[in-house]
Amino acid sequence: MAHLPLELLGVDPFSQPKTVFLPSPGKEGIIVTRTGDRFRSRRKRFNNPHDALTWCIANDAALVFWKTLAGPARN
Repeated sequence: MAHLPLELLGVDPFSQPKTVFLPSPGKEGIIVTRTGDRFRSRRKRFNNPHDALTWCIANDAALVFWKTLAGPARN
């Protein structure tokens, strides 16, 4: 995996206190919240990945979305 210099991004991607991990089709994700050295996670349902992105923008959260190789029946 290539390492992109952080100055090209303009922000440290690991500085976000909230991250949403969203596998395709993007209807249910896990929100991981970092407070100091502690982490908390919870499930969140979305209508689609676009709603998840809108939620992340409104809540200052990072979004990690990926296409799964398994069938969508699990999500």
